[in-house]
Amino acid sequence: MILAAINTVGEACEIVIGTPERSLATAIEPMTRGHDAYLAPMFAACLAKAELSVHDLDRIAVVTGPGSFTGLRVGIAFAIGLSLPHRSALIGVPSLHAVNEAARLSGADVSGVRQALIPAQKRPPDLTWWTQTFRDGMATDAPAELTEAELLAPQLRLLQPPSALATLHFAARVSEPHDWPARAVYVRPPDAALPAKAIDYMLRPTT
Repeated sequence: MILAAINTVGEACEIVIGTPERSLATAIEPMTRGHDAYLAPMFAACLAKAELSVHDLDRIAVVTGPGSFTGLRVGIAFAIGLSLPHRSALIGVPSLHAVNEAARLSGADVSGVRQALIPAQKRPPDLTWWTQTFRDGMATDAPAELTEAELLAPQLRLLQPPSALATLHFAARVSEPHDWPARAVYVRPPDAALPAKAIDYMLRPTT
């Protein structure tokens, strides 16, 4: 089974194509914005390096958040666009599941209760984390945003960032792709909001 994994929720645009046993092509470009301009050519370059076409991909996996609001929407839209005409199975991998998978791949202890973490608000003093609790690798709650004081003890934290490689491995182990839709996972409303006039225009009845 050949998979492609896309990760655009952090501070990079990242792609891996291959199998759990062997990566055929990888690409990563550090960025906090501009994923829409880089993702398509990066993906095309990875396919060329792997000597594959989109038709050869059995599964396409994409990280669905929480994370960069714009980045995750770009990644999801691109993955959907790839999968629909070529009938590749599409799998959405929530960011904190990818963190748990990255920890597992690194050899970290993911047994028992563990709390996967991703930095949310990074500017002091308002530091917060996107978190989700796992028991023996299975999520036990929904993603949340917590302060440092609300986190579990340090020895129970999983801090590896989500990666395209972890996303690929997670997607390879999914038995039913339809159970993992490529739907954006938000923990809180976006920082940017549409102007009231724009919202009023979109809600205006058409004739």
